[in-house]
Amino acid sequence: MIKFKSKDMQDLGICDMVSKPILLVLNRQMIKILEDMGVLDDWFFKLQNTELTRLRGITTNIHNTVNFLKAQNVGESIQLYKLFR
Repeated sequence: MIKFKSKDMQDLGICDMVSKPILLVLNRQMIKILEDMGVLDDWFFKLQNTELTRLRGITTNIHNTVNFLKAQNVGESIQLYKLFR
């Protein structure tokens, strides 16, 4: 991709390379693109309900909450999961 035309383009800078899959975030722009491609509203609602059910399950007991915090590295530097344990 060329953002700006320039006479001194001799180097190619690579900021980072993907060595593992990254999570997709359904932000407003991505949802609009998917809608324009014909994805039905029901699919978004189903996905939303699935995630809400999963999140509710995380908070149903301490064991689930601790596992979630550890898996997501939330507060890892201060070992936040130990507070909940």
